[in-house]
Amino acid sequence: MIGRFEVACLLALCASVSACGPSVEEKAEAGTLNRAIQVLRNAPNPMKASSLAALAATRCERPELCTLRDRCADAYGLHVQGVEDEARAKQMLATDAAAATIDAVLDRARDELGRARPLVEKCADAQGDLQRRYKLQ
Repeated sequence: MIGRFEVACLLALCASVSACGPSVEEKAEAGTLNRAIQVLRNAPNPMKASSLAALAATRCERPELCTLRDRCADAYGLHVQGVEDEARAKQMLATDAAAATIDAVLDRARDELGRARPLVEKCADAQGDLQRRYKLQ
């Protein structure tokens, strides 16, 4: 039989466990960051630059959230630069630009996109961790 002392201990334990979770402010900050990353991820390539700027401007106070924001911004910054270089190379094809110049721009685009891919994947993994930690959707 469970006595009053055990019930009181269980209630105190339950209260302390829920008190150790993220505060309302922490969850709100995490939710704002989560949405900014999601908007960027889902944006079509031509719109990613403006979504990237919005992510980079997302306010954060908690170091772990600021680190996530900065890592995702860096990853998508490389991706955006690669996409922009691809578009620049396509535009150059319509001009009298030298083939070597176009090749150099395309090589840079491939390099940027190649370096961005694993960083974007790490951003997605970290975002998943954020969603689980703060119970976000």
